[in-house]
Amino acid sequence: MVSFDGGGSIPAWQRWRTLASQVDASMTFFLTGTYLVPEQKAYLYRPPGKRQGASEVGFAAAENVRPRMEQIRAARAEGHEIGTHYNGHFCGSTGVQRWSTADWLSEIRQFNSFLDNWRVNNNATDVRPLGWDSGVIQGGRTPCLEGNRSAMYPAMVANGYRYDTSNSGSLRWPRKMANGMWDIPQQSLRMAGTGTSVLSMDYNFFERQSGAVNGAASRRPAWYSQVLNTYRNAYKAVYNGNRAPLILGAHFNTWNGGIYADALYDFVKETCTKPNTRCVSFVELIDWMESQPASVLAKLQARPTQSMGY
Repeated sequence: MVSFDGGGSIPAWQRWRTLASQVDASMTFFLTGTYLVPEQKAYLYRPPGKRQGASEVGFAAAENVRPRMEQIRAARAEGHEIGTHYNGHFCGSTGVQRWSTADWLSEIRQFNSFLDNWRVNNNATDVRPLGWDSGVIQGGRTPCLEGNRSAMYPAMVANGYRYDTSNSGSLRWPRKMANGMWDIPQQSLRMAGTGTSVLSMDYNFFERQSGAVNGAASRRPAWYSQVLNTYRNAYKAVYNGNRAPLILGAHFNTWNGGIYADALYDFVKETCTKPNTRCVSFVELIDWMESQPASVLAKLQARPTQSMGY
C-alpha cells in the first residue's frame, strides 16, 4: 500500500499516476486542504489556536489550483483514493498535540469546505464539477503523525471515517480500534545494512540518513540503495511470512535530490506486477478485510508480527 501526504506538486501527480497505470496499482493520496486555497484567500482558513490565515505549509499559487484539481479528478477516476492530510500542518506542542475534539471537528469541516468549494474559492465556476465531494473521504493521516488520540478520534468517527493511518506499528495485519475505525499504522522496518529500525515513511529515512537536511550528493546513491533494499527486504519478509500488508508512506518532496521518490518508484515498478501481489489503496484493503468471514480475518490477525530477519 503506497500513499502520499500533501499532494501539491503537479509533476509528481503525473509521475505516480503514470506509474500506477503501468503496473495496475491503486494508491492513496492524502490531500492537504490549503493546497486548494489561493494565497489571496488565505483568510478563509481559521486554524485552531492560530491566527486566521496561518499555515505551516502555505497555500496555493492561484494558477496551480485548476491543474492540481484536474490531477485529483483524473486520479480518482483511475481508481485511486483521495484521503485527508487536513490543512495547516501544525505539529508539536503548540499544534495538533493540543487540539480538542472541537478543534478537530473544525479542521475537518474546513478541509471539506476547501474541497467542496474549490471552484468558487478559485473563481473557477466555468470548470465542470468533480462529480464527487468530501463525502468520499474515508480516512487520513495527521500532520507529523501527531495528535491527542482521545480528542481526534471522536471527530473522525463523527465524520464517518473508517480508518486512521497516523500511528506507528509493526509488520502485522491491521485491526479495528474500540471506536470502530481501522488502525492502519506506518510500520517499523529494519533499515538495510543496520540493526536499527526506521518507520516506513520517506521523511524518516531522510531524517535518519542526513538529519532531515540535504546531505552530500556523493552519498545519495548509497542512501537510495539503502531505502530500496529496505523496501525489498520488508516485502520479502511479509511475502514469505505472515502476508501482512506492507504500508509505505511518502511525500511529493525532493529531499536529497529526490532519491526517496526514486527508490519508491523503482520498488513499485518491480513489485506490483509480482505473482500473488496487489498494490491497493487503504479503502480497497479495508473493503477486502471486511468482506472476509470473521473466522478468516481472525486467523490473519492472529498471525505473529513479522520479523524482517536481516
